[in-house]
Amino acid sequence: MSNTQRPSLERRHTRTTKANKAEALDTGMTVVMPDGATHTVRIGDVTPQIARELRAAIGTGVLGLMEQLGSKDADLDLVQAFIFVARRIAGEAVTLDDCEVTYADMLSDDFDVVV
Repeated sequence: MSNTQRPSLERRHTRTTKANKAEALDTGMTVVMPDGATHTVRIGDVTPQIARELRAAIGTGVLGLMEQLGSKDADLDLVQAFIFVARRIAGEAVTLDDCEVTYADMLSDDFDVVV
């Protein structure tokens, strides 16, 4: 029998692991509307309840929504869902229908999606 000690099977949390986790939680997007309203979603701010509400409403989660919103095919429904999530994070008791967006909004020079 050897007296050598085996390394622990526990995952070691190094500074880089913690920094990577913090960076991932800070990942987000902001939608700027023509009226100047900004709606921001940060991954770390999404609660399980909001995630469930989003999936029930549109069939995808927050990460999928952000990925689709960042694509060239982003349409009204995705922007509306994003604003719904942002407003729910802000504590507003809104439904998806309360977050209406129009093509006029999206085609405005003042509309922007910022990663």
